[in-house]
Amino acid sequence: MTQDPLVIGSLRFRWRLPWLIAVALALLAGPGRGAEPRGGPAGAHRWADLLVAELDRHPLSEAGDLYKFVHQSVFGPAHAITSRAQARKRLEDEMASLATPSAPESPHDRLSYDPPLVRVNLGPYRARGASLDRLVDELMATARTIRPPSGAMGARLAMAREVLIARGRKRLADALDSLAREMRSRGFPARHHSDVYNRSYRPAYRVILAPPGGSPD
Repeated sequence: MTQDPLVIGSLRFRWRLPWLIAVALALLAGPGRGAEPRGGPAGAHRWADLLVAELDRHPLSEAGDLYKFVHQSVFGPAHAITSRAQARKRLEDEMASLATPSAPESPHDRLSYDPPLVRVNLGPYRARGASLDRLVDELMATARTIRPPSGAMGARLAMAREVLIARGRKRLADALDSLAREMRSRGFPARHHSDVYNRSYRPAYRVILAPPGGSPD
């Protein structure tokens, strides 16, 4: 009987998860490495599941797009903000030119449970008539609050590589590994989405902390 390759891939990924979590914990214990923010094996497992969900939503993601997902899951939106006025002007401009998404969007996509970060998708946000000022306030509060532990970015990039390998995407894993080495030497700067990602998915979102009890995850 022919077996569904998607089922096989899912089972293989689940089989590798304990080892993947062990990698994260080893990074936590390693000298000068830091690692996955609080949560231990359960936290590492949950974040790996979030990355899998991102890959399922956006299968055309390139290494730079996955790096961006990891970066936002660790650092939040701080790199994109210079002042409240700048943040509001950029949001107004983006709302005014919002393109129709290539597929139906959820109100938000989860980036991390620790810290509890989400991407708020601007299309659904505008559709329900939510306040721009409130979103800017949440954006500014998030930028002030996020203080990732030393080594968290490297640990999550290592975990992302193992997730990709477990899902049979070694070429993408190797590309992410190469990019991670380059970005580490530069202090892990932020990156834009790839042209392929922008054309395929038309992303428009803001990264904020999910309010306690306010996220349907």
